[in-house]
Amino acid sequence: MTTQNFLTKNLGDVASRYILGQMRLDDGNLDLRHMCDKVKLEMQLIEKEAAYDYLKVEKEMYELDAEIDKSDQILGELEDVLLNFKDYLNDIKSEMTQLQDRSLAMNTALTNRKNLSKILSSFVDQAVLDPNLVDNICNKEINDQYVEYIRILCSKLEFISNPEFSDPAALKQLGPELIKLKNAACRRVREFLIDKVQVLKKPKVDVKSFQKDVLIKYRVFTEFMKDHYLDIYVEICNLYIDAMSKLYLSNFKQYVGDIQKITLDIYLRNDVIIPDNIQNYRSHLNLRNVQNLVQDNGSIFQLMNREQILNFMDEDPVEADKIALKNQRILLEQYFKSINRLLLIQVKHEVAFSQDFFNLKPEQNRQIFSNVFKNTIQFLLDHLKQTVGGSFDMYALLLIILLNEKNQQQMHKKNQGVLDSYFEQVNMTLWPKFEQVFDIHIHSIQSLNVKTYRNLEKQVTSRVFVVRYVDVILSLFKLYSFFEDNKMIVSRITQLRLKYLDLIKRSSAEYETEQETTIYTLSVYEIIVTALNATQLPNYKKEYTDEILLIEKETNKFSEKLVQIFMKDLFGNLVDFIQKYAKEETERELNQMEGRSEIIQDETKLQISNVDNKKLIENISQEVSLSWNKKVDAFRVQIEKHYQGTNLMKSLLKKFLQTFIANYNVFYKYAKINHATYVVNMTQVQTILKEIKTIQTKYNM
Repeated sequence: MTTQNFLTKNLGDVASRYILGQMRLDDGNLDLRHMCDKVKLEMQLIEKEAAYDYLKVEKEMYELDAEIDKSDQILGELEDVLLNFKDYLNDIKSEMTQLQDRSLAMNTALTNRKNLSKILSSFVDQAVLDPNLVDNICNKEINDQYVEYIRILCSKLEFISNPEFSDPAALKQLGPELIKLKNAACRRVREFLIDKVQVLKKPKVDVKSFQKDVLIKYRVFTEFMKDHYLDIYVEICNLYIDAMSKLYLSNFKQYVGDIQKITLDIYLRNDVIIPDNIQNYRSHLNLRNVQNLVQDNGSIFQLMNREQILNFMDEDPVEADKIALKNQRILLEQYFKSINRLLLIQVKHEVAFSQDFFNLKPEQNRQIFSNVFKNTIQFLLDHLKQTVGGSFDMYALLLIILLNEKNQQQMHKKNQGVLDSYFEQVNMTLWPKFEQVFDIHIHSIQSLNVKTYRNLEKQVTSRVFVVRYVDVILSLFKLYSFFEDNKMIVSRITQLRLKYLDLIKRSSAEYETEQETTIYTLSVYEIIVTALNATQLPNYKKEYTDEILLIEKETNKFSEKLVQIFMKDLFGNLVDFIQKYAKEETERELNQMEGRSEIIQDETKLQISNVDNKKLIENISQEVSLSWNKKVDAFRVQIEKHYQGTNLMKSLLKKFLQTFIANYNVFYKYAKINHATYVVNMTQVQTILKEIKTIQTKYNM
């Protein structure tokens, strides 16, 4: 395909010729004259073609022009119609605006007339004293309908007291009549309320039902008295206070008397951790008729799950007659919880009722409430002092304190602080008593003669008294965990621990040998640390963890001491050799052994003094080779005798084996370097290690 044909096909004839001409011009081969004539000729041809095309459509153009004129005429007519319709709509809009303004004016007038009608109607109702109302108030029976009569009277009295209506002549005549009617109503209402209050003094009356179903319906009467006869209102309040005060006091005296008969105080004056003689020692408590206590093989000082009472704060008060029929008994904390629970129920009810019935604000109501329960609260406080005064149950005292604090928190959550003084006085009564009972236990340990204690141990074993101490400590920590923050209990626990461990120290000094002293002391620590680790507090306390760490530290210290004593007794020559010539090396060996089970025999690190006494080396070698396993077995027998079945037994055996092998390994290294002829006859370290592994496997170490 030629260049011209390609351009003609894609760009058109004229454009293609122009581009070709440009190309030729660029080449310098274009004839301008010839090109101009050719273009002129083409323009003439195009003009003729255009004239011919116009002549072909001339007729259609005339017709199109006529149609355009006709359409223009129609659109003009339509414009006139729309303009007329717009004017019509403007007229309608104007009329609607006028109607809306008239409607608003009519609504305003109607509203004003209705308001005026209500005012006039109210005025007429209030300004006119209906004879029927007078008759109803003066003569009708006081019942639910009578409440409505008093409400109407109160409304009229409020109306005439309005300064806006003080001038009309009609009210000048109405005022005296209303005063007479008010006085008549006051006499009748006063007598009625006094009669109703007197009903509260009758025996076996259901007070709550009477307040809820009868009195509360007539709260309008107390409002009427409060607004118009304040002195009579105060009189009614005082009569109510007197009646309810006597009623609550009588009811609580009866309830406390009944519940006291089924209450059991389980501890005696001589029930201390360590009694002064065997006659005062009790191994069991009389809990046969007490329910929900969990007892194991511990002492009389275990808590026995008594702290669970704190999880049932909202239980109904104990019904003494039902408990007595079952021949059951309750403990002091249950006794207090029931009394306190009943008090809180009665107080909450009375506060709500008196505030509603006497139309009082909370602060005003506190004055009435304080007088209603004043005598009852004083009775309960006096009885509490008397009851706990002869008790020696320090767990009950702490539980009562916790119950008391939780009750106060419950009241505060409901924004009721009406019993704060009572709660504080309960605490002021109980804390000194707790310290008094606790001091009895402290004194029993501190003042005890060592010989007396040793004699008691011989009669009932030392473990018995250790368990008693442990049970006290664990019980106190459990109860302490329920307190938000009470460092006094922790300080008392610390004091008890110091006094008790001092007694153990004094008692251990009575043994003849250091071995017996250490075995005795360690047996005490073993019981304590085992019990502490086996017990989980209801709520985490850092002080309990610190207590465990302290006892474990002391246990480890005495364990190390006991191992060293037996090493000295069983492998005296070896120990003397190590202590004199390689103490630091052996200690380093022991530290390395704590993280692995194998001995690394590296003589290049051996730092040991040169020993000239070859006979000593020979004696130690023969002693170990001939009897090391027998001596290890002798140690095992001894610790099994004192610590059979305990983790301490395994720990001591492990420490002993590690200490022995560390000492012997250092000794073996020295002999191998300096006296190679003896090594042939010596028991190799790996041989001993193999047998030690067998022992460790046997005892699951």
